[in-house]
Amino acid sequence: MELKKSIVAGIMICIASTLYVAVDNHVIGAILFAFGLLTVFELGLNLFTGKAVYCKQHTLSEMATFLIGNGIGCAIVGIFVSLSTKANQLTETAYNLCENKFSANLVNLFFSAILCGILMAIAVLANKIGTNVVSKSFIAIVCVATFILIGGEHCIADIGYMVLGKYITLTSAIKMAFIIVGNLIGSMIVGELYEV
Repeated sequence: MELKKSIVAGIMICIASTLYVAVDNHVIGAILFAFGLLTVFELGLNLFTGKAVYCKQHTLSEMATFLIGNGIGCAIVGIFVSLSTKANQLTETAYNLCENKFSANLVNLFFSAILCGILMAIAVLANKIGTNVVSKSFIAIVCVATFILIGGEHCIADIGYMVLGKYITLTSAIKMAFIIVGNLIGSMIVGELYEV
């Protein structure tokens, strides 16, 4: 069941990634991207970056399951998009986005991932602890839009862009490892400070 919920979470985030590359206005795209995270919260899905704030409560095997399942979900959406009517346009936009992202050096990507992890952890904690549905949703939308607009790196969204853009290289895979670790560290910082 954990793997299935992880796959569906990956599907939702990759659909959000697809939505982002389909929209010309980056601010609107960043706001709409939050649809993926809000769906993850509402359905209780296993998003790796959402679980990272509570990583001390999960085994290494569980965290790996979340990450692998999310990747499978992204791959499923990538296949469907590649067969869709807008395949060429979406693939080209996602490819160019990946070219830009992965041209950054490891240090920049790592610290951009930490920033994203911090924002994700805040969204997750607000969703779990908050009592007002409007404020919880608002916080999630603003955290997602913020990490996108400030250049934060979200490992599952980036996997989605890589799959959509057919941008799988050794260099991007190595840089993705740093992004994953950065997301974990950012979330763990918030988790430690909040003592979850």
